[in-house]
Amino acid sequence: MKKIAAIVVFAFIALTAFANKYTDKLTVTVNGESMEQQTTIDVTKGDDGKYTLSLNNFCLESSDEDGTLIRLGVGNIILPDREGTTVDGVTTITYNDALLITEGNDAGIEGWMGPMLGPVPIEMVARFNDTQLYCEIHINLMDLLGQLIDVVFGSEPEAIAEVLIAPTITKKEGVRNTLVIGVGTTSNDGETVATYYTTDGTDPSADNGIVITADTEIELSENCTVKAITISSSGKQSEISVYDFTYEVDSGIRAFENNMDLQKENAFDLQGRKMISTGRHSLYIVRGKKILR
Repeated sequence: MKKIAAIVVFAFIALTAFANKYTDKLTVTVNGESMEQQTTIDVTKGDDGKYTLSLNNFCLESSDEDGTLIRLGVGNIILPDREGTTVDGVTTITYNDALLITEGNDAGIEGWMGPMLGPVPIEMVARFNDTQLYCEIHINLMDLLGQLIDVVFGSEPEAIAEVLIAPTITKKEGVRNTLVIGVGTTSNDGETVATYYTTDGTDPSADNGIVITADTEIELSENCTVKAITISSSGKQSEISVYDFTYEVDSGIRAFENNMDLQKENAFDLQGRKMISTGRHSLYIVRGKKILR
C-alpha cells in the first residue's frame, strides 16, 4: 500500500511543474454590495505548459445584525487548461466560457448552491508571479438568480524587468589560438537563455549563430572577429560582445640579455660556427633555436 501511495504522489508531482497557493483578501460584490474575506487560490501548471486556477469552497459571506457570520456556500470554481503569457516575470491567464461549479468539501457548509445552477457564464483574468496573484472573476447569474457577482482577489504582482547579461569572450590563458566564450544569463529565474556566436564578423542570431548553453572553448587558426549574443526564450537579446582575434605566429626567436649567457650556452652563427664573442642585433643558434642578441 505504501508503494502504491508513493507512486501516486510521484505521478502528481510529475504532472505539476508549477504549484502555488496564494492567500490574500477576497472582495466579493453582489449587485453593487461588497463584502471582504480571506481565502486561498491555487495555481498549478502541468507538463503541457497549461495552467489551472482553483478557488475552492467559495462562499458568499455576510454578517447579521448581531455580528454572526453567515456563509452561503457556492462551491469550487476550477478553471482548467489555460494558456499563459509571461512578460517581465508576470504570467497572465484568462477564461471566458460557461463552467460547472462543483461541490465544495467544507464541513461547515450545509449545502452548495453552485452545482444546482448548471453551466454558469464566467469571465476571469489572473496575473501572477511566484509570490503574488491578482485575479478578477465575473459571474453572471442574471438569467438564473438576477445577480451579478464580481470577485477581486489579491494585489497586482510586481513586474521584474528582464536584464540579460551579455556573454564574455576571453583568450584562454597560456594558449595562443583558443578563446573562451562564457554564456550570458538573465535576472528572471527559470527563463531559458541560449548564447550564439559567429567567427566571421556577422552579428549572431538563432538563425546563423552557433548555439552554446555552457562556457565553451573554440580554437581559431586565422585572424577574425568573434561575436556573441544571448537570447532569452521570450525573445529579448543582450548586447553583442565583440572580440577581434589576431593569431600570434611564433617565430621561435628568443632574446638573451647579455653576452655571458650566450657564451655559456655555446652559441653558433647561422652558418654553424661556434661564437667566442657575440655582437648585438644579430641572430645566433643556441640549443637548436634562434636567439636574438
